[in-house]
Amino acid sequence: MAIFHGCHYLRPSDVLGTDDPEDPKKIQDIISALGGRTVPWIGQLECCGAGGGLRAREPERALTILEERVKGIKDAEVDAIVTVCPFCFLQFDMGQDALREAGSDYSIPVFHLNQLIALTQGAEASHVARMSKTPRQSVITSIQGDGK
Repeated sequence: MAIFHGCHYLRPSDVLGTDDPEDPKKIQDIISALGGRTVPWIGQLECCGAGGGLRAREPERALTILEERVKGIKDAEVDAIVTVCPFCFLQFDMGQDALREAGSDYSIPVFHLNQLIALTQGAEASHVARMSKTPRQSVITSIQGDGK
């Protein structure tokens, strides 16, 4: 899995103090405790392209930034993206949909960390992971098996 922390989880680090902004480990530790494996990838500490109103003001630029992130994730050959930021979640999910409509071949499932936790604990996918523009049933099946 590729972790995307999001700007507002890590910064401003002197105010938030949530994790080391240069080498964050807490989300990786949670995913490992759930039985998952994370993979480092190029651009993982950069902006997703949605922050600061960029997605609303300059949607083309926001998609260009997102495409750089998604390319880095795809090159890392992961099964899914996990984020803690709802805005990053929307940018990766809806943004990949927009990139596909423009002819790109990106379809990496996106999960909020809370969804991943719930799924690994047996929650019904239809209750916690039903809304998504990017298909993710294969990852849900991998987490829960065919029975859920």
